[in-house]
Amino acid sequence: MSLDKFASTSMPDCNMRDLIPPLAKYGTLQMIKVHGIIGPMSDSTKSLNNPSGNKSIVLINSQQEGKSFSAEELMARELNSWQGWLCAASVENLCVTHDGNIFGAVCREGGFLGNVFESFVDLSTEFILCKKKWCMCGTDMALRKFRSPEHRQLAYLDPVKELDEAPLEALAVQPIYQSQCIPKQVTWEISRRCNYSCSYCPPSSSNNYEAHRSWGSLKQGVQNIFRAFVKDDQCKFHFSGGEPTINPSFVDLLKWIKDRPPENKPGSHHYCHVTTNGSRQPEYYEELISYTQIGISVHFEFADQEKLLETIQAIVEKKKASADLRWQWFGVRLMVPPGYGPQAEKLTEKIYEIPDFRNYGQLNISPIIRFAPNYEGHLADYEDSEKTLFEIHG
Repeated sequence: MSLDKFASTSMPDCNMRDLIPPLAKYGTLQMIKVHGIIGPMSDSTKSLNNPSGNKSIVLINSQQEGKSFSAEELMARELNSWQGWLCAASVENLCVTHDGNIFGAVCREGGFLGNVFESFVDLSTEFILCKKKWCMCGTDMALRKFRSPEHRQLAYLDPVKELDEAPLEALAVQPIYQSQCIPKQVTWEISRRCNYSCSYCPPSSSNNYEAHRSWGSLKQGVQNIFRAFVKDDQCKFHFSGGEPTINPSFVDLLKWIKDRPPENKPGSHHYCHVTTNGSRQPEYYEELISYTQIGISVHFEFADQEKLLETIQAIVEKKKASADLRWQWFGVRLMVPPGYGPQAEKLTEKIYEIPDFRNYGQLNISPIIRFAPNYEGHLADYEDSEKTLFEIHG
């Protein structure tokens, strides 16, 4: 299994427009002092597209001080172990598998909760105890966690200071800009069907023959999620596959979600994010960015790099031309198997040559994760120099 789900955690789970009031209130220099993450626009990891750069996860100490990391940094430095901690899986997050089975998180901790196309069991209102040695999915890493019940408040308070280094003893984890985050999120693998056959993606996650879910089934699934989990809250949906964009009803699903505003936040709407391999025509993604955040996951075994560069440029131009779409997150994630580092660096240079990409897009370089049947994951076998690449560009 690849690390595609990291594409949904490279940005804060909040509306980027909502971050402008704090930026205006404190000013850029003050934000550097308070958070240590808002820097000059020339910094390759930060942009108008995402002022936090690639850092989406904050480790908090007892003094309410924090250090921000990307998921790749946490893995490379082996800071992604929270065994014995309490996690917000199933309280603030759901994972829906290719077959519609519901779990609290990608790691399956907390057990089976029901099927999105049938009926739910009662969803938990209590944080679950993590039993995994390593947290290997970026979406799961960004869920709120705390070492023990007395540390719970640290997961819900903004850090008072950004540390230069990781806390000596972290007691809580929170998503970056936690007070601005959308309260509920759903990660949904809507199909195994894919037009790629990557060597590191197992048949349990991808094939080229499974039937597409019908519009009626997808709509029923979303309605069940709204009724049992989202309720009146605002929610962000992370769609992946397989390749979700090859489902003929996918754009209709995005439109349907966007047209149903949350009752407790009038004038707003729910958000969507899609992880795609970027293989559709550029024109398709020009339309798609109007309805969803886009994370293109680049797989070197199959990607048409020239077509990919055209697609990236088309999305950037569409965002530049629309004041509203300026705040719609867009990112590119290079999935790098062992030995592919030089290719990734060459493509990185070409992507950064696209005019205004640094202001309207975001680039990550990510490793491949190997998952055991119990979803206990570990990095593929990389040289230390390759791990450094993930830290720098994570």
